[in-house]
Amino acid sequence: MKRRTFFKSALAAFLPLLPSRWVRAHGSTLAEPEVPGAELEVFRAIARVVLPIQLGAAKQDEVAAQFAQWIRNYREGADMNSGYGITRLQWLPENPARKYTEQIKDLDLAAKAAGGTSFTKMAPYDRKSLIEQTLLISNIERLPTRPDGKNIAADIMSFYFFSSEGQDFLYNAQIRREDCRGMKSSVARPAAWEA
Repeated sequence: MKRRTFFKSALAAFLPLLPSRWVRAHGSTLAEPEVPGAELEVFRAIARVVLPIQLGAAKQDEVAAQFAQWIRNYREGADMNSGYGITRLQWLPENPARKYTEQIKDLDLAAKAAGGTSFTKMAPYDRKSLIEQTLLISNIERLPTRPDGKNIAADIMSFYFFSSEGQDFLYNAQIRREDCRGMKSSVARPAAWEA
């Protein structure tokens, strides 16, 4: 028996004994949600409604693409950064994208019921009205600190507004909370936000 074959068969026998969160975090045959082109189009259509108009359409599309990439890279069960002073271990929950397929179908059904062909082909005002309805139905009162799958629109907003770039937009300043500005500039007031 070749060494490679031996290790493959040994690993295949050992995988079922591991906790599922370890297997999801470190790779297995479990299928991770992919983001087909049609879903990316829906993300773009939603981003153009829920993200600030000051960003412009190109930036809104870029945020939608970054959100899709975040979903592709999401690993259920991976260790979460606990933060300073937190001693309890935490793991990433289920990928929120697992709940998006049903939500996208519902958006398309609602668009067809309103006389359209699909959600992405609706006029921006009609899309806005439909998204507002889904937020009310989902009982979203505040944005989650990280996308949780309850509502696509809320997840796209939380993805952007809780990012370093989104925080800069909200405070109208180039804070760049994830960059190290060094001691010399630590007392200087951040420059104004730029699109």
